[in-house]
Amino acid sequence: MILLCLETMGMFATSNNIFGLMLKCLIDFGGLGSKSLIKKLVSIGCDGSSVFQGHKIGVTQQFNEEVVPFVMWVHYFAPKTNLTIITLFDVPLVH
Repeated sequence: MILLCLETMGMFATSNNIFGLMLKCLIDFGGLGSKSLIKKLVSIGCDGSSVFQGHKIGVTQQFNEEVVPFVMWVHYFAPKTNLTIITLFDVPLVH
């Protein structure tokens, strides 16, 4: 499993840049060549932003078109869960 944090990209976090960085990390740090990437990349978790989930030029679409056409995308719910917990913490009954 490779965990990649993209928060430091800031304003340069376009779908093309993120796709390139993810692919480079999978190949360089994950030790996956193009053939093994097709065999071993099963799913990728990401948030629901248009940069990742956009159906025209999103990162998910680029992976589907250029690398692995059958990869499964999993929506990462931790940020929403965190916001829910913070909101509910203010309710006396839940607190």
